[in-house]
Amino acid sequence: MNLEQEERLLLAQQRRGYNRLKFATVLEQGFVEHRVQRMRRRLLLIASTAIVFQLIYAGLDLALMPLRVSLSVMPLRLLGILVVLLAVVYCRRPQSPPRLALLAYTVTYALNGACVALIIHLCWAQGVAMPYDGLFLIVLFGYVLLGVSFRAVSLAAWGFCALFLLLGLWLTEPGAALAYQALFLLCANLIGSGGAYLQEHGQRGAWLNLRLLDLARQRAETDDARKLRLL
Repeated sequence: MNLEQEERLLLAQQRRGYNRLKFATVLEQGFVEHRVQRMRRRLLLIASTAIVFQLIYAGLDLALMPLRVSLSVMPLRLLGILVVLLAVVYCRRPQSPPRLALLAYTVTYALNGACVALIIHLCWAQGVAMPYDGLFLIVLFGYVLLGVSFRAVSLAAWGFCALFLLLGLWLTEPGAALAYQALFLLCANLIGSGGAYLQEHGQRGAWLNLRLLDLARQRAETDDARKLRLL
C-alpha cells in the first residue's frame, strides 16, 4: 500500500469515526502492532510491579495469618508469579505474533485476578477474615496500568470479579456483606470500563493523527529529494 492509499484510508476512518473501537482491517492491523510495541516497552515495569504486589501480600500472609492458612494460599501466589514470568518470556520474543502476545498478556492478568479471588475464599473457608481489597487493587491495576484494549481488560476484570461473587454465593450464605461486595465491585468495574473506553478512543485518535503526520513528513522528504535531483 502506497502513501496515497494509506492517507485516503486514514482520512476516511477519521470521517467515519471509531466509536465501536474498530478500524478498517488494514488500519486495525497497524494499530495492533503499535499497541504491542507499546506493551513491550512497558512490559518489564508492569511485570515487576505485579510480582512485587504478589510478594508483598505473600509476606503479609506469613506475618499476619496462621501458618497453615498462609501455606495453603502460597501455591496460588506462586502460580500468579510463574504465569507472569512465562508471559514476559513469550511477549518479549520478536517472533511472537502481535495478537497472541496481547492475548497472553491479558490472560496473565485474568489468571492473577482469579488467583486472588480464590485466595480470598480459601482464607474465608479456614476462618481467616481476608479483606477483598486485594481484588479491587487487581481491578484498578488492569484498568489503569495494563494498557490493553477496552474489550480485553473489561472481559478479564468482569470475569474474575464474577468468579469471586459466584464462589461467594456457592460457599457462603448470601447476605448483606456479599451484596455490599457485589455492589462495590460492580461500581468499580463500571467506572473502570468507562475510563478504559475513553482511553482507547483517545489512543486511536492519537494514532490516526500520528500516522497522518508521518505520511506528510514522508511526502515532504520525497518532494525535497526530487527537487534536489532536479537541481
